[in-house]
Amino acid sequence: MSGNVSIQFTQSHENTWKAILNVIQQNINKRSFTTWFAPVKSLSITDDLIEVKVPNRFFCEWIDNHYADLLQNAIAQILGDSRKVKYIVDDHNSENASPYSSTDWKASEASITLPHNNVDLPFSTRINERYHFDNFIIGDNNNFATAAARAVSDAPGKTNYNPLIIYGRTGLGKTHLLQAIGNRALISRPSTKVYYASSETFTSHFINSIQQNKVAEFSAFYRSCDILLLDDIQFFSNKGKTQEEFFHTFNDLHQNGKQIVLTSDRPINELTALEERLISRFKWGLIVDIQPPDFETRLAILRKKCVESELDIPADVLEYLAVNLVDNVRELEGALTKILPQVTLPALERTINLARKMVPRIANQDKH
Repeated sequence: MSGNVSIQFTQSHENTWKAILNVIQQNINKRSFTTWFAPVKSLSITDDLIEVKVPNRFFCEWIDNHYADLLQNAIAQILGDSRKVKYIVDDHNSENASPYSSTDWKASEASITLPHNNVDLPFSTRINERYHFDNFIIGDNNNFATAAARAVSDAPGKTNYNPLIIYGRTGLGKTHLLQAIGNRALISRPSTKVYYASSETFTSHFINSIQQNKVAEFSAFYRSCDILLLDDIQFFSNKGKTQEEFFHTFNDLHQNGKQIVLTSDRPINELTALEERLISRFKWGLIVDIQPPDFETRLAILRKKCVESELDIPADVLEYLAVNLVDNVRELEGALTKILPQVTLPALERTINLARKMVPRIANQDKH
């Protein structure tokens, strides 16, 4: 008797699965159903097992973690009892070389390809248009990082620099390079989906999506990016759930040839509070550093800022600033901003004495 039932289920498994999906659809919002259940196909249904095909491993993990009860309730409603669900990953493209093959991450296509305008999230994808390679001063301290950044902006996802990770102390220009990549890519290919965010922003969006029951939309948005630019990944430290979500986002983007660029304030091996599986994936690409600028580069930065701001500051004053402000580029640029009101007053001379008075205050303010 049970054998006949099994055969009946097997023969009509597609209609049975459609009935199960219909129950699920009535108990979940439309977008979540479309994202997580519509792509799942039935392979067979027996007395104790339902086999379904999913686009990639992440689907089965997500359904198990977020919709297990909903799925079992729907199965019980249609079949009269619960069944074990076995997920079969669609691996018909597994012949293609991929780093995922060693960890059983296989998929034939992007798990989520929703365009931005179909994803209702409360933030914009626009990056800062002021940051370009043309206004980034290149010196011995950053020339390799700049060359790598240009390469990925010209051919995102098609170089060996994926991910590209740029690390260095605060204020050395990592964010400038990160957004220059996005701007250069958008100029040459306006349809490119570029998104810049700090790791704190990523975390905040993730938390909000959980609170609003929009995790599926959050995942869909980040995985629809052609170029993801993520700043200050050291802030992922000790945030387990966020790291897990980013791990899956990283896998999806990398597997589908999308470009990932990250920055950190320290070498990757020193990010001890990040999961080892993340660290290992970061090492798939290129890791480059930015060092503090030398005197010549610092002076070039000051001169360029003077030209941009139409400031006429004597050369000896600029040299004094370049000699005494050595920590980072942000400090140099801030020096001109803070000194500007002083040097533009007619009663004050643009002298080294003025610079000597200003430098200690600038340095002390930048340390707080």
